[in-house]
Amino acid sequence: MHPAEIKMALEIKGYSQAAVADACGVGRSAVGMVVNGRGRSRQVEEWIATATGRTLLELWPQWYGEGELTLSDDERQLVLAYRKMSAVDRLQLLATTQRGVSQGRQVHAVGGSVAAGGDVNIGSKSGRRRK
Repeated sequence: MHPAEIKMALEIKGYSQAAVADACGVGRSAVGMVVNGRGRSRQVEEWIATATGRTLLELWPQWYGEGELTLSDDERQLVLAYRKMSAVDRLQLLATTQRGVSQGRQVHAVGGSVAAGGDVNIGSKSGRRRK
């Protein structure tokens, strides 16, 4: 379900994201992350499902679809490397990835860094871009 639909379903039942946060004892940003599918909190997910009368599968099919979402080791390395990156490095990675995809390259993680096509290493501890 699209985040706007989740927000609307909450509003129809008379709840705001702030009310969900207060009821669950979490911060408003945590509820926003769950609603937008960027974060997970079983407590928040179940509270929203109960409040809206929807199933977890209806609200977040990406998490509760056929079998839970599992990541391969390579995918997990990509996620961890991405989380360590600064905002500037993330933007550089996006630009590099878009160029690489248009040229038929793949994006992968090696040793905690993310690279496109193996020729650009973005996200090193120093935050510098290396070729």
